Amino acid sequence: ADIWSLGLIVIQCATGTMPFQGLGYWQLNQHLQDSPAPAMPDDATFSDELCDFVRRCLIKDGTKRPSAAQLLRHPWIANAADDPAQLQAHYKKWLKWCNSKIVNKRAKSAEESESVEDMLEKAFPL
Repeated sequence: ADIWSLGLIVIQCATGTMPFQGLGYWQLNQHLQDSPAPAMPDDATFSDELCDFVRRCLIKDGTKRPSAAQLLRHPWIANAADDPAQLQAHYKKWLKWCNSKIVNKRAKSAEESESVEDMLEKAFPL
């Protein structure tokens, strides 16, 4: 269940939307049984490696889903960990994207002098 949850969290972080949003408990339960697992949008925004990572996390049969140790060796994780500069570049790009989504969802108040990017970089320095 933790690996399945990781897949859902990665989708939410990457797209800014929650899978299954608006479904009640029984609707969600029925949807999970009858529908294919959620997936990354098929719009070429995301790398093939990321899409494959999510697909593997969201294999419905838990006995066929990879373990956390196996996922740590997945190219999407392994390649990012091998090149800190590339990881930092992706991180900054992601922060800018998140900031634009937040700004688009609500008007920035005058009290918010620090950008979301600045706050996250202070909280999670590389």
